Amino acid sequence: MKQYLPYAGTNSIQEAVIALHFQNSFTKNCIDELAGVIKAELNELFPKYEDIIPESMEANNFPGIQFSRIKGDDNLVRVLRIRKNLLTVNYFEYFSWQTTLQESLKYLKCVLSFLDLENYPVSQVSLRYVDQYSFFGNIEETSAELLFNEDTPYLNTKCFESGALWHCHSGWIDNSIDSNPILNQLNIGSAITENISTVTVDHNAV
Repeated sequence: MKQYLPYAGTNSIQEAVIALHFQNSFTKNCIDELAGVIKAELNELFPKYEDIIPESMEANNFPGIQFSRIKGDDNLVRVLRIRKNLLTVNYFEYFSWQTTLQESLKYLKCVLSFLDLENYPVSQVSLRYVDQYSFFGNIEETSAELLFNEDTPYLNTKCFESGALWHCHSGWIDNSIDSNPILNQLNIGSAITENISTVTVDHNAV
């Protein structure tokens, strides 16, 4: 039977990211202090420490840091990153929103409790999901309509005529409960990797 199957079997989520955006970039001293906090407070949950090499050696472009948990097969489970003006929690094993939210609040509150929020006020919060589906069947039979409703407002109609190779990027503004604007960025694409048709849905809300 030709069909798309979700990435993780029980769900399609390849990665989920909760991020805090700060008004100011972190100094090297601040990053070093937060590294010490995470090593002391969250070491059992994020035992592996690494420096993030800066993209360039421009002034104030300090290395970031990341702490991760890795399974026995060397696959990532979750990562806590601090770099530039961002604090992110990345999940590579996803079970439910309730679990993800509770864990994220625990990690973020721990770091925030040691951060000078007067000098580093939070300016934005973002949530990103990356979903992936793989097609099982002949690539020639691949069609977007096997995964999406043809009347969906999130795909251009040409995608349903393009077989296994297409992409559609869009964005829009929603209002939150307190009427603050939420920017949605939605990138959907279909590609062929190792002779398998794969659809990736990348949705970021800020």
